[in-house]
Amino acid sequence: MKCKHCGAEVDFEDKFCKSCGMPNSFATKHIADMEHYARDYNETKEEVDKRTKGALKVAIRIAAIFVLIILIGVASNMDEIRYDLHKRKTIKEVEAHKDAYDQKLKEYIANEEFIEMYHYVSNGDILVYGASLYDNYGLFFQSVSDYKSVFTYTEELYHYMYMDKNNTVSSFDFGKYVDDEKKTVAKYVARFYEEKKNYLERLDSTYCDIPKEYQELEVEALNVMSEHITDLAMGVFGITDEDAYALDTMSSAKIEVLFEEAKVNE
Repeated sequence: MKCKHCGAEVDFEDKFCKSCGMPNSFATKHIADMEHYARDYNETKEEVDKRTKGALKVAIRIAAIFVLIILIGVASNMDEIRYDLHKRKTIKEVEAHKDAYDQKLKEYIANEEFIEMYHYVSNGDILVYGASLYDNYGLFFQSVSDYKSVFTYTEELYHYMYMDKNNTVSSFDFGKYVDDEKKTVAKYVARFYEEKKNYLERLDSTYCDIPKEYQELEVEALNVMSEHITDLAMGVFGITDEDAYALDTMSSAKIEVLFEEAKVNE
């Protein structure tokens, strides 16, 4: 290209004409354009790098979460497998000694030792679902569990009543625990009668699978446990004879209110 001033040959990179020394306007525009393109290129590159790095971080986080989900799934699966293996082993052991276990449970019932029966069953996992003993005692044992809780929490109630009465730390309110334990006892009394009702309804249903021998044994045991709770209601909670003997016919809500509002005998 030629210099606008003297006509001499100049290149784009020549800022000044080598012949006349005047500024090369073509070079000035060319250099400005190149600098502009360079800036655009660098800015675009930085933005792309930034977005790429951000996307990479997001991808890594997503991948990590995905791996974590897989690991949790595998761990849950392993827990289920271990539980299933343990359950099968327990069922096998129970079935191998079911006659001895059955005899022991019948002895507890005959002696009205329902709390001892609860601990015997729980400690040995005897009534595991799937074993034949579960079919015979499973539904009945739910009432036994609630019966045990009624007396266990009544004992704790007296403990907190004693602590409240002899409390030397004024900032600690044992009375709150007394009220809480009364509510807990009330809840389990209501649950006992609800489970007893469920049991009796099962006997009347067409799909009852409890052998006749165990039905008679367990109905009698449920009635004995009811008598014990009736005695508890009158002797400990001061509930009237009329209400105590009508617990079988009351709703769960009424039973809970009755026990919660009762004045416990010291």
